[in-house]
Amino acid sequence: MIDNKKIQSILKEVDSMDLDNLRKAFINEKNSNKQEILNALYTYVLDERQKKVINQKEFVM
Repeated sequence: MIDNKKIQSILKEVDSMDLDNLRKAFINEKNSNKQEILNALYTYVLDERQKKVINQKEFVM
């Protein structure tokens, strides 16, 4: 059974992390499986932060 609360908790914690630290963790990770996870987390955080900026009333394209 999937524990959605736990997954949401993990994503919330990751969302509060420093992007540069996630990027450095990805670059320095030797294990390719862990590197893929770190890359996915980095991309997730970056996407979420971009959405917040784009959804701001002041944002103009």
